[in-house]
Amino acid sequence: MKSILFLGGGPLGIPIIKWAKEIGFNVIVNDRNVQSPGVALADVKINFDSTDIRSLTTWAANYNDKFNIRYCYCGSDFGLLTSAVIHDVLDIPHSLLKSIINGLDKNLMKKCWAGSDGINYPLSKIVNSEQEIVAAGKELGWPLIIKPTSSSGSQGVSLANSEREVALYFQEAKKYANAGHIIAEQFIEGSHHDVNGLFWDDVFYPCGIGDRFFTPFPYCVPHHGYFPSKLTPSQRQELYGLLEKGARSMGITWGPVKADAVFWNDQSYILEISPRFHGDIITSNVMGFLKSRNPIYQLLRWIFDKDQIEFLSVDSDVAFVGGWKTLFERADYERLKEKDVRTYLKVEKTEGAIKNNDEILGLAWAWGKDHQQLNELLQLSE
Repeated sequence: MKSILFLGGGPLGIPIIKWAKEIGFNVIVNDRNVQSPGVALADVKINFDSTDIRSLTTWAANYNDKFNIRYCYCGSDFGLLTSAVIHDVLDIPHSLLKSIINGLDKNLMKKCWAGSDGINYPLSKIVNSEQEIVAAGKELGWPLIIKPTSSSGSQGVSLANSEREVALYFQEAKKYANAGHIIAEQFIEGSHHDVNGLFWDDVFYPCGIGDRFFTPFPYCVPHHGYFPSKLTPSQRQELYGLLEKGARSMGITWGPVKADAVFWNDQSYILEISPRFHGDIITSNVMGFLKSRNPIYQLLRWIFDKDQIEFLSVDSDVAFVGGWKTLFERADYERLKEKDVRTYLKVEKTEGAIKNNDEILGLAWAWGKDHQQLNELLQLSE
């Protein structure tokens, strides 16, 4: 028996659980919500919070003789430390714990990049008051991105155009800065891209790049995106090079890795890097049409059978274009119901302005022969 442990069984991660079962894994799913759809697909169900490192690691250690756990998969930042500790205790190859910490804090990762040549990233300052943001604006220039160093999903991220806007956005960032600092960062205007990679036996494999678009400022909520990227092959290779170099500087040398990147005036910049693939909406759903070339599917096959040594290219030509969009209003969902579009709806949506990913109504995704057909399906205009 070969088992895999998934931290989280939400609806967007269902394709990965199904792939694991198809490959032959005995599937263990942990979710604090026993009603999560992934739990229903599991061979073994456990019910902890994915941030509960002690309970999950103790469980995995006690039951490893029975289940032969080969990997602990985590698709979000919240369970990365838990996954790393489980790998450490079970002697499963993984990046150093220090590299996980570096990937969970935007200030620490920039310190790593600063020690390496050839990594472009926006300059920033740690700020502890509104006055320090004003000082940062004078030094770095306006506008500034104000954000916590340890949050994800656009939580607490805002664009301040001048001193007049500092107070509001500093307070928004403080809501999500309990585990770290707040930084004022240079704003790099340009095209945004989701870059995925994989380290295996110290070799880096490119795993696909998507294009991402955001809502109008001041808040930075993802609006829609496409895969594959419209970037040229040379631009994609430049981003892969930045991802590999930046990840290695942080100590990430094993497993999935992803970057948020920007192209502006023929120059590429890395905004952040994390030791996981990008979120399920793009990797396991939109990129699902890649089938056996999907990077997550290939990672699962490699874990199941280490004799499989050929990694199939993710960046080669594809027959379809995939796309996704964020749902902000119920009417948006209603307009899409009659089309060939798949949707995910959250149970609740925060009233008022949407400031981060947790406050959206849901998501929709589809595939088409080209961007025009995809835009018609998703009712998008570029």
